[in-house]
Formats: sequence, structure tokens, C-alpha cells
Amino acid sequence: MIAKPDNPRVQVLIRMRPEDKHRIREAARAESLSVSAYMTRAALAMIQAPSTPALPSNASDAIAALVALGHSQIEAQRMVRAALSHNPAGTPEELIEAAYRREQ
Repeated sequence: MIAKPDNPRVQVLIRMRPEDKHRIREAARAESLSVSAYMTRAALAMIQAPSTPALPSNASDAIAALVALGHSQIEAQRMVRAALSHNPAGTPEELIEAAYRREQ
């Protein structure tokens, strides 16, 4: 029986499909990295990536305005996301109005 290494990155490689292993090796080679370094960087990017999709600029402006008016960042995001569901192309002013209407 062959002992499997304890390194978690090696464990991931062992469980991967052959075509995925090949793709990772090629990508690492293209960037002049070891497979381990490439996988570490990819894992960090996944951890640091935002879990929510990016908002359009009109929504970002509306959120900034709501925060300036005293709402918390999370509360402002929730309010604007709800307003976006009814008017995705609305101006920041329209989104703020819709957010306040929904809150009443």
C-alpha cells in the first residue's frame, strides 16, 4: 500500500480528474510557478473573492448615499438590492426612493 502525503494540496491533486491535473500543471508552467504555489494562489483568490456579485455603479452610488445618510453598509446594501429587483436600471435617486418606499 502506498502512503498518501499529508499535504492538503497534494490530497486535492490526488482526487482530481486527469484532465484537471493536466490543466493545472499547464497553467502553473505558463506562469513559471510550481503546482503547489499555483494552487495556493488559486485557493487564496477563492477565499478573498467577494461572495456576492458586483453591483452596478448606480447601485454603488445609492449605497454610498444611504451610508452617508446614516445607514450601515450592510443595511444600505440590503435596501438597494431590494430596490434593484424592481428597477435594475434605475438612477441612484430612484433606487434610494424605492428603498425608502419598501422600508415603510
